[in-house]
Amino acid sequence: MCGNVGLFNKTGLNLAQKDLFEQMLWMDSIRGYHSTGVISVSGKGNKRSILKDAVDGAYFTQTKEWANFRGYNKDSKILIGHNRWATQGEVNKQNSHPFSFGNISGVHNGTLHYQSNLPDYTRFEVDSENIYWSFH
Repeated sequence: MCGNVGLFNKTGLNLAQKDLFEQMLWMDSIRGYHSTGVISVSGKGNKRSILKDAVDGAYFTQTKEWANFRGYNKDSKILIGHNRWATQGEVNKQNSHPFSFGNISGVHNGTLHYQSNLPDYTRFEVDSENIYWSFH
């Protein structure tokens, strides 16, 4: 099953908090090593940025892409991370969390047993992506 981590500070996350988040994301890999993803919400208008890949959290936090993401999102107020243990759908970047549609973004832990009750369920390989599409 997957794992989720997150931090929030309405005035913005400081460097120590971002370091803690990185450690949490790395440690949470025990909940899912198939892929890792992060969403940052920052600035006025709640600007969102997403980074995800089909690698475990320990590797993810050592990449140049993660370093760039951290640097680009200096004014983050919210960081949410997800470590995926694939229960359905292939292990690839597209199926990694978070998912974002319009002004709705999120991560999900668990398996939706009645995905066929959601609209457009045949379009989605991963139930979590279908959930956020439906919210949108």
